[in-house]
Amino acid sequence: MVKFLSLLTLLLFCMIGQGFAQETSVPKKNSLDEFNRARELAFAGNREEARSICYEILNQNPKFFDARILIGRTYGWDKNFQPGRVELQLVLDEDFDNSDAIFAMIDIEKWAGDPNKAIFYCEYGLSFFPNEEAFLVQKV
Repeated sequence: MVKFLSLLTLLLFCMIGQGFAQETSVPKKNSLDEFNRARELAFAGNREEARSICYEILNQNPKFFDARILIGRTYGWDKNFQPGRVELQLVLDEDFDNSDAIFAMIDIEKWAGDPNKAIFYCEYGLSFFPNEEAFLVQKV
């Protein structure tokens, strides 16, 4: 009888604990919705807040490359080219033919005043996408 009551008490505590955990847990935000919010903020000039949201997205989903690309671009817009390069290279290290990251890297190098590196990334992009006119236009 004592074992039964102990087991019943333990079961009740587990059920009560489960109920509290469900009440206090914060639902995960939708990464795509958060990313769209970050994009809007970035284009409105609130780039630090946009980057903060993107880093939160990446904490939950490290493979959400669009968030990292947006971070890289916003650094470029702020003329902080080196951090932008680092973020974009992190994408290319894992997803070497990510055309959005390649285009962003071309832009960063153009904005930084290094046309040779921009052309390098144009040719890099063309090596994966030989029929992509946008890489040819960038190269010109």
